[in-house]
Amino acid sequence: MAKRHSRQKQGFWTCSRMVLWTVVLCVLCPLYLYIWICSLGLASPRADSEEPALWAIRGRVWHGDVARNHSELHIATPAASAGVVKADHNLLQKGVTKAPNDEARRPTGAGVEAISKEASKSAKPGVFFEVHVGTSCQGYVEEPPTVTDLKAAKDACIANDKCRAVECPHGVELECTMRKFSNPIDYEPADCYEKVDPEDVAARVHPEYNRIIKEYPFQQVTTQDGQQVNIILVRTPFGASGNARHERSLYDKYKKDILFLGISSFEDYPLDAMNPHSPRIDVNYFLGAFPGFLHMMHQPEKHFPPHVKTILMSQSDFQLPDVPLEDLSVKKEYDFTYAATWPLGTNPRDTQCEGWSGYCKNWSFVKQALQVMCEDYNLRGVLVATRGDSAEERCAIPDSCNGKITQTTFLTQPDYFSYLQRSRFAFVPQVHDASPRISTQALVHDVPLLMNKHISGGWKYIDE
Repeated sequence: MAKRHSRQKQGFWTCSRMVLWTVVLCVLCPLYLYIWICSLGLASPRADSEEPALWAIRGRVWHGDVARNHSELHIATPAASAGVVKADHNLLQKGVTKAPNDEARRPTGAGVEAISKEASKSAKPGVFFEVHVGTSCQGYVEEPPTVTDLKAAKDACIANDKCRAVECPHGVELECTMRKFSNPIDYEPADCYEKVDPEDVAARVHPEYNRIIKEYPFQQVTTQDGQQVNIILVRTPFGASGNARHERSLYDKYKKDILFLGISSFEDYPLDAMNPHSPRIDVNYFLGAFPGFLHMMHQPEKHFPPHVKTILMSQSDFQLPDVPLEDLSVKKEYDFTYAATWPLGTNPRDTQCEGWSGYCKNWSFVKQALQVMCEDYNLRGVLVATRGDSAEERCAIPDSCNGKITQTTFLTQPDYFSYLQRSRFAFVPQVHDASPRISTQALVHDVPLLMNKHISGGWKYIDE
């Protein structure tokens, strides 16, 4: 631990401007992930599809991201490559209600007949509907939704790959709508008719899927259109932010029914960062627990056992905002930005900021670097999320930085990007960060990186 901690304070840095990474991350990474999953025998194009599916990831952010964006994992198809539709993690939670019927389109008479006839032309043999009484299937396929009788809605759903279910008022076969999600939740006023395609096994998720992903380590995987698939990613060791025994028991109980894969997103996981504010983890167990792992290691073969398939990919590969071209020519007002997570200390009044976040964000070295940056190079910078609401809640910085450094509270993502765009480089000094989303967010804004050479993840974005 002493050796690792001392290495944190060494100033080995590399800097690069790489707008081309946007193309690599948005296009090549999804294709690479799809090929890797196929090599595991876990995914294959549908037999009736003209084009193979492309797998893409968007991951929910851990504490290390200033924006704390809660997006999901997606599978993208070429036909929808213009953009990724994000599905809210809480959309399937119990209590989400339907949109008012007066907002829906209501074709009647000849209109309903036309929909039914057109849909029947593409109806697939073998597809049927399984009714779940007193449940809601959630998520309109269309906005505003088309309201029809049950038969017309079923025919239209069979013809539409985005549709996974039909929902009607309870006990009524009128005012039915197509739905994106086939995993029903309890909702007495409605009945959910789940579309069952025997050829599309991956579309049928386990009944306990949504209950499992309520626990922090488990992250859902969805299609481009928000459809859940029977795959869950494990992004932290069990017990990192919850009950380790309970989380481990869920995995052991359902690992034969749901595909669980590991993904690097927390400290040095699946290795132990030796953070004094985190529990120790069983490294040998997590290296071999899952059949596949999306990792950030230089030499994975030295760590993972032979039965684990690996791919150099982490959540930061897909935490990419949409950046208008005009935002790339913003006038620079600062030399650098540094993004933290408040509080960095053990409590908001810990001015030394030596808590869990302070360790992950390498604050002890940041203070040394600031002394040089302010005094020797007269740099101006922004330290995001390094202070609270009161004057006493603030990480202490060197006196030489007074008047040169701006310290902010927690920022929304647009506000953080505003500072980032106006900076000449992003300062990424951390070591124990498996998936630094701020690195890719900076690159797509055409902002270079000043990164610690010893960082766990993110090194792959730098050309030396």
